[in-house]
Amino acid sequence: MHGCGNSSPDALFLQRHSRFQEATMIRMHGIPIFRQNKAFMVFVISDVIEAFTVFVISDVVALVMSITSILSSLSIFISRYAEEDFLVNLPFKLMLGFSTLVVSVASMSVAFSATFFLVSKRHST
Repeated sequence: MHGCGNSSPDALFLQRHSRFQEATMIRMHGIPIFRQNKAFMVFVISDVIEAFTVFVISDVVALVMSITSILSSLSIFISRYAEEDFLVNLPFKLMLGFSTLVVSVASMSVAFSATFFLVSKRHST
């Protein structure tokens, strides 16, 4: 089986891809230049891993605290409306709901900052 003209498929492939082979050889000679930046790349990657870890932890904390805030706020609706509910349980549930809401918003702010750091690091390299 022959391709263009009288050349075989193997010869045609070698003829058309010889320039790619030359470009690959030129790139291979340039690799030692990139190895000099290896320490810098490790530093950048470790920064990204730390930022991603901060993002994941703060995102999980925000999720748990927001669920706790919602459940403690909704638990006010199922009270028996007795005297003890208004004197003890209601203030406790309100404080718990508000404090977990504040922690959730703070954790979301940290997660947003970590995401912003990750995106800015990606675009700067």
